[in-house]
Formats: sequence, C-alpha cells, structure tokens
Amino acid sequence: MLSGVMEPYVIRQGDTLATLAYRFGFDADVVWNDPKNDDLRKRRSDPNILKPTDILYIPERASAPSFTLVTGTMNSFVSYEPTVPIHVHFVDRRLASQPLTVGELEDLTGRVSVKVRGREVEQCAPLLTSGEPVLVVGKVSFPQRSDDPDDDAEGSREPTILLNEARLLSDVVRAETRSVCLRVHAERTRPEDLVKLSRVLELAKGACPVALCVVLADGAEAVLSLGEPWSVDAHDAFLSGVERIFGEQIAELR
Repeated sequence: MLSGVMEPYVIRQGDTLATLAYRFGFDADVVWNDPKNDDLRKRRSDPNILKPTDILYIPERASAPSFTLVTGTMNSFVSYEPTVPIHVHFVDRRLASQPLTVGELEDLTGRVSVKVRGREVEQCAPLLTSGEPVLVVGKVSFPQRSDDPDDDAEGSREPTILLNEARLLSDVVRAETRSVCLRVHAERTRPEDLVKLSRVLELAKGACPVALCVVLADGAEAVLSLGEPWSVDAHDAFLSGVERIFGEQIAELR
C-alpha cells in the first residue's frame, strides 16, 4: 500500500500501466496492487490492456525535475521508453500464415485502427509510413474491445478498418481532376506574375484544360479558356508552383 496521496487518472487511448509508470515515475506493481485499484483489477486482467475512461489511481504527481543549463554548452538527454509485449491469437486459422500489421491512422477528427494483412503489408507499408496524406479503402468493423460485461455495448466499440488498398491522396486527386480553374484578382495580379504562371503551365503539360478566371474590382468575373496548348497535369509540383507565385492557392480542381 502506498502511504502518499493517491489521485485518479483517466486512461486515454494508448495508455498502459508501464508507460504511465515511466511518465510519472511510480512503481507499476505497487500502484496496480494498491487497494484503491481493486475495482480496476477486477475489470482488467492485464494492466497493459486498459480502456479509455478507465480510472487508475496513481501517486500524487510531483513537479517535473528541473535542470540548470549553461549558455554555450552542449547538453545531451537520453529517454528510454518502456515496451509492452503483444501476443496475437488468430481465431481464423487462415490468417495465421499471413503477415499482419496493426496500427492507427490519424486525421483532424481523430484516430482509427487499421489492420493490414497478406500481400497488402508490403504493398502499402511505404505509403502508410511516408507521412503523406493517404486515401485508404477497406472494410470497416466495430469489434468489441472490452471483455467487461458492464461496459456499454455501443460505447465500447471502436471502428477498425481491414485495409484493402491505400493510395496517396495527391495521386487520387490528380487522377480524378478533369479541369483546372485559376482564379486571380485583377488589382493584385502583376504582369510578371502572369509571365511566371505561363512558365509553370509549360512545365506541367497534361490533359486537363485550364481556365483563367479574373476577378475584377467591382466583383465581376471574366473567364478565359486557355486552350489545349496550356492543358496541364494537376500534380503537386504544379499546384505548389502556382501557390508560390500568388502567395495563396488559386487553383480550383474540378
């Protein structure tokens, strides 16, 4: 039993007892076996498989240690993150002979678990680890993540994607773009900007027709079709080149 003050900590996605012990500097076994955590031990047989919203009582957190550094000197810091072993049991024996990767994809709205199996591992791994935005196609399921019968059935289910295909988002946008409209403001556009734009268009020759939409001071718009010689391939280099000229993204992909 710990003699100090114990305070509740709300488990978040990815938390384990080992990582929390490392982060807050307490003894994992002592905390897990503290009477205040009796209820959690009854619900979770493995301290490294905890569920978001679980309550773990941990010692009151002390202030983070401070260091005095001298200007002009070199200082080295080494961090050793704890690891947690994972054992995978295949219910479907057909999966036992296939490589399987389980990870997470993240966007502005949150995270989702992704399972990649078989030949997709080698095909998709470079894309999924590239750091570039990707479009994934697969089957979405909502597996039960907890064995606790007291958990709410809907609340304890989180989406998982069994991946079939992954493509760079830029490649998808490029393949589906049928035309490009460049919208410029007459009062902010200089002649030299148009000269630079012509060079970017020449370097991006392709099959997508381009229209130049000029926004006049009174709000009226004049749309000029540039014709087949100025058709482009709407790849990233073209889009970034246009943005550098005008200081903003003026290209509308259609």
